[in-house]
Amino acid sequence: MASMLDLFANDNELSMDPSGHQLGAQYEALRSAVCALGATVCTLDSRGRLQYVNASGERLLGWRQEELAGEDILARIGLINRANSSQLIRQIARSGKTVRPEAAVIRVHNGQTIPISYILKPILDDRSPAGAILILLDRREQCQLEEQLRQAQKMETVGQLAGGIAHDFNNLLTVITGYGELLREVVNPVWASQVGIIIETARRAADLTQHLLAFSRRQGLKLQPICLNKLVGQVDKILRRLIGEHIQFKNRLESGLPRIEADPGQIEQVILNLVINARDAMPEGGQLTITTRSAQVDKFWVGRHSKMAPGQYVSLEVADTGLGMDEATQQRIFEPFFTTKGKNGGTGLGLATVYSIVNQNNGSIQVVSQPGQGTCFRIYFPPCGTDAPSARLTSLESDSAQGGSETILVVEDLGELRHMIQAVLESKGYEVLTAANGVDALKLAHAHKGTINLMLTDMVMPEMGGLELSEHFLDRHPETKILYISGYTDTVDLDGSSLGVQRDFLQKPFNPANLTQKVRQLLDSRL
Repeated sequence: MASMLDLFANDNELSMDPSGHQLGAQYEALRSAVCALGATVCTLDSRGRLQYVNASGERLLGWRQEELAGEDILARIGLINRANSSQLIRQIARSGKTVRPEAAVIRVHNGQTIPISYILKPILDDRSPAGAILILLDRREQCQLEEQLRQAQKMETVGQLAGGIAHDFNNLLTVITGYGELLREVVNPVWASQVGIIIETARRAADLTQHLLAFSRRQGLKLQPICLNKLVGQVDKILRRLIGEHIQFKNRLESGLPRIEADPGQIEQVILNLVINARDAMPEGGQLTITTRSAQVDKFWVGRHSKMAPGQYVSLEVADTGLGMDEATQQRIFEPFFTTKGKNGGTGLGLATVYSIVNQNNGSIQVVSQPGQGTCFRIYFPPCGTDAPSARLTSLESDSAQGGSETILVVEDLGELRHMIQAVLESKGYEVLTAANGVDALKLAHAHKGTINLMLTDMVMPEMGGLELSEHFLDRHPETKILYISGYTDTVDLDGSSLGVQRDFLQKPFNPANLTQKVRQLLDSRL
């Protein structure tokens, strides 16, 4: 379509033929040519009254040609004031120049405003204005793509910031939770309760870090076939405690849905964030409904959501009867740190996190809302095409992880964290060697006389990162197993294909139970 606009945008005017017919040969040929074009093409007389509009124009504007015939179309659709239409046509005729393609907004039959690009080109009869050709190009899809690009750029900018601080933040949280767990085991019950508050607060801070990592796209994905209905059922009790008794909560789960391939922890986070958002939109009470169902997406819907392809999807909907949102708010709800909850009401990360997680899990999200009429978030996931059983959704945690007597080398540049890991492992009976960086680790390993059964190393360290360290280390100690730890996972392939069968990964922040169970599992695994 853009090429057609360029074609008509040259400065060679269109003239009536010498025979003096009302419609010259050039005009008739043009009308035939543009009849089936996707762009809207209108012919106007010298006063701007419509003479012809093609089929695409009827669809865009919402009026049939006979309804618009004789109308001042420039004024009708809001491109120019009614009194100035003929003046504009005479002006462009005298200058011999076309009004070049430019952005504007028109008003169509149903009252909707539509962004367009347009050109207006004079038709001359013996150098006098006989009319004009108006060409309109619908820019809705282009505007949507531009908005998606702006959103992606915002997410990338904030994501770089989030990823930069998340590693150090998770190091500190690991130290707090680790020493907190150790302390709780040795203090009296009264103090154990107080220490528990410290640990729980650190875990809440860790949740905030996961929000940051989610939309920075540095959170490790653990994709697996999951049953969406089962997942909703598992978080049901938590959700009911969150929303309070003043809100009616219903689940409408369609049976027989195909599984989706996604990270179950992240999808739980999406549901949690949307439910909290719905709760906050109903301060006086209301109804909250979670719906799952099979959804057929057609070409028309895809035209407005270009990431998706037509076909069958599994839909997750979270709907409320709350305050709702106007159009301007809807345009910004997925922006990081944008919130309508006031200074102390929220971080503005919840829906930004939802948006990023949905995209990471190959989904698409849509919001439908009006002020005073509630809000519905609809998420579409492609079915994974397998009936493989979903993995357990419980976190890796055990209070009774078995210890051992093997030798473990701990390589971590943050001293507090290194000492905490050492204390936890030694409390389980392991012999622990420590190094503050990769260079010292290689020297220590070279001087050590016995076997090093496992090396636990941070991924990101000065001078030499964990991957480079393991390459040098395994040259001399090929029997040693490797456990990587990190606050973010953008350089780690969690399925193990790039780490190798002797290596594994534990994401920060972790507690002593996570650590000792992971270590024992790796030590007991076959080479």
